[in-house]
Amino acid sequence: MVPLKSIYMLSVVCSLLGLFWQSPRRPPSPVKFDICDDNHLLFVITFARLHAELCGIPFTEQDCSVDVVRSIISTVVVAEFKPSSKHIETDTAAKKPDAVEVSSEVVDLSVCSLDSVSTTVSPGDLTMNHLSFEKDVDSNGHIDFITASSNLRAIMYGIEPIDRLKTKLIAGRIVPAIATTTAAVAGFVSITTCCSSLSLQWCTLDNFVVGL
Repeated sequence: MVPLKSIYMLSVVCSLLGLFWQSPRRPPSPVKFDICDDNHLLFVITFARLHAELCGIPFTEQDCSVDVVRSIISTVVVAEFKPSSKHIETDTAAKKPDAVEVSSEVVDLSVCSLDSVSTTVSPGDLTMNHLSFEKDVDSNGHIDFITASSNLRAIMYGIEPIDRLKTKLIAGRIVPAIATTTAAVAGFVSITTCCSSLSLQWCTLDNFVVGL
């Protein structure tokens, strides 16, 4: 959020659109972490819990308690964030720079670095667990994570936060839509693969229209 505000300040003007920050865009306001804010703590707890479940890290309910997490956070020292000095062109009419070709030496060095890492990491270290979203199980923390993260983003953009129940109702409508769209796209990919294997002309495969 801070890099965005440093690049696109309130006074930035786009050559074709006028002011960059005008309706429907809302300028965000960075939110500083507050250990006493319930939203901030809920985000940290639920994100850490989901990350631990994905990576197979064991934990107890006591580990996820507010008092334990608050005591751990109070000892963490976070360095002050400083935006990158890299120049980013904000003029949409400006010509984009030519792509820089990566040299073979850089590629070889990257391959060697990967090979050195592969000798110290076992397949078990790279195994991650599969998690399925379930809004009706309160103990899994899924709705709590969505509530905390969406409310923090809402606060940054001056939008009124919502409670857990409303988040649950909205999430129940979004997930089926995403699953349906994903299934449709996967079906089209399969159809395209079959048509390709039958050596059909690609011009007959350009367009798919779906009404959901």
